[in-house]
Amino acid sequence: MAGSQSNANLYVRALSRGSETVAVPQNDVRIAFWPPENKVRFLVTGALNACTAIAIISPKAGILAHIAPLPNGTTTIAPGTDPGPGHIQGLLRRLATLYLSNRVHFNPTETWVVAGIWNNQPAMADGIRLMNAALTQLQLTAIWRNYPVMPRGQSRREGETSVVIHAYQEGMMPRVYINNTLLARST
Repeated sequence: MAGSQSNANLYVRALSRGSETVAVPQNDVRIAFWPPENKVRFLVTGALNACTAIAIISPKAGILAHIAPLPNGTTTIAPGTDPGPGHIQGLLRRLATLYLSNRVHFNPTETWVVAGIWNNQPAMADGIRLMNAALTQLQLTAIWRNYPVMPRGQSRREGETSVVIHAYQEGMMPRVYINNTLLARST
């Protein structure tokens, strides 16, 4: 991989940085503390396709959630049941707990929500409403961005539908990328 690293996308390069990177798997929430407190410079998640990512960032730390519409391993849903809302609320409670217990590290703060769009609609419309309510309750104003959900069976390069938070300079607000593109902070 070392030979191809210069051509690899930012997500792949971040993963190759070992202890400088905290990777967030699907249906998980993690926190990272930036230098000088820690040597972590990247907080990343990949394979979002139809999932939503929530990032709460500051010059001192970052929290990243990778929220899928359903719990891991769900293959069928019984009629009249929907495990999605309860699953999403559980992940949002974990996000809130991490944020509230580490609030001292989040002033100033930015909150990003990166949501999938399918057929010109949010891929997780009900989940988006739950996320918006949770962020409002935490008094966090989100910057919303989206990405196109890829059709089933369409191949994607490693790192496609990824979010990378890069603490590129100590004391500065980290940069947020989706699919290798730096997100603009204008709302």
